[in-house]
Amino acid sequence: MATFLSLGLAVFFALRPTRKATGDVARSDRAEVSANGTCAGVVTPVPLGGGLVPDSEREPGAAPMSLYVGQWMARLRAARLESHKCQALRHLGISGEPSAVQTILEVYRTARRPELRYCAIDALGETGASEAMNWLGEIARGSDPGLTGAAFAALAMSRSEAAHAELLELAHGDSPKLQRDAIIAMGQAGWPEAGPLLVGALERANGRDKTALVYALGEAGDPSSVPMLLKLAQQGGPGEMRAVALEALGHIGGPDALAFLVQEARGKNAPTAVNALAQMSDEAAQKALAELSRSPGPAQVQALQETMINAPQTDPRVREQARAALIRIAHQGGKDATEAVNALGQDESLESARELAAIARGNGPQAEQAVMFLGHRDDPESVRTVAELAEGSSPARAGALQALAEAGDPRSLGIFLRASESQDASSRTAALAGLAQLGGPEADRILESAIRSSDASTRRQAAEAMSSSGNPDMQSRLEALARDGDPQIAATVNRMYSREGTEVPPAEPCAR
Repeated sequence: MATFLSLGLAVFFALRPTRKATGDVARSDRAEVSANGTCAGVVTPVPLGGGLVPDSEREPGAAPMSLYVGQWMARLRAARLESHKCQALRHLGISGEPSAVQTILEVYRTARRPELRYCAIDALGETGASEAMNWLGEIARGSDPGLTGAAFAALAMSRSEAAHAELLELAHGDSPKLQRDAIIAMGQAGWPEAGPLLVGALERANGRDKTALVYALGEAGDPSSVPMLLKLAQQGGPGEMRAVALEALGHIGGPDALAFLVQEARGKNAPTAVNALAQMSDEAAQKALAELSRSPGPAQVQALQETMINAPQTDPRVREQARAALIRIAHQGGKDATEAVNALGQDESLESARELAAIARGNGPQAEQAVMFLGHRDDPESVRTVAELAEGSSPARAGALQALAEAGDPRSLGIFLRASESQDASSRTAALAGLAQLGGPEADRILESAIRSSDASTRRQAAEAMSSSGNPDMQSRLEALARDGDPQIAATVNRMYSREGTEVPPAEPCAR
């Protein structure tokens, strides 16, 4: 029985029914899933575009729909965990059966926690049923921002004819807010008819509404909206609006969008423009990106990074050339070197790891930056480099100790013990943080000595290490020490509780 249930669960997680659709979309989305699959004892019928095949259309021997719905209703009633209830609601929604819709609605009406109501809203969207779409429309007209947003998203993602009709009714209604939210939901879901509606709404909108509409316009991908986006990007105004307009142009593409983005990539809007260019997959955009990567300027490093990340797998030479250029810039120093090290830090290749190690071992201004990236890598060479720097006396030692502290590897205990005796305040602070993270008798001994030191700065360093370690034992001990009356330790405890969003425990009177 255990084996059977395990296999059933495996089949369940392997099957991912798509959302309900109708007409040609549903017929084209017919999934090739076995009609006799089971999920922990629950029969799984063949999905049709996210909905389920009616009994009259199902293959001989397939389980009836009523069995599927009945079993998931039983699972819903028996569920104690919210995640299990949400799972059952989703499967009931996929069925599209009237009885399932009624059950989902009942859960929505009676649920006490908003998270379960969100699951019910998503499940209603899965059904594609007219009654469910009407209810989603009513929820969208409500006053709770979270629930209304979820209802609009569920309607837009449903793709059923009933959802289409409900959203259009909201988009052409009397309420400006409902009009805006419906049009934005349609745009974000990529509905073809959303483009003209969004352009019309933009002409009437102002402030933050405009930013949301422009973002949705990019998601809709309507080429006819490019002139409007160019106008908005050229007007300037709030930086956020201009950036969103540039990103929308990158989503839509086309010759006019490409020419404008290349122009912007050579000016102060280079980062956003290069990101937008990288979204365009056509050959002209790739050529423009390659040209920017070869020309010194504000966009060069970012263009090189995008080229290195997005270069086609079939042409590794392009990626290697971009990486070589970034390595050269990283060793030159200056602002571009900082950006180049950032780019290498996000590259997982062995070549980038070796160059970061070389930069970290140097005494340049990018040494600590390189150590930070090495500390997040788990290849042997990077780990050895960080440990070596943590034992040395280079300017990057404190950064290496901090990286080891964040990693929390018990093998670093000896390094922290030795560094805790350093004369350099930054290295000593990082070492104490590492000891507080690891804990244990040796770490406790050093921290106890530091927290009771006659030197105020040493006490403060130890208190900060204990408060930020995330180790409950260390934090409890720090609270006890704060009650001894040391104002520096008390202030550290206050900051610790402030970070965690909890109230500071009242101080107990000192024993006389």
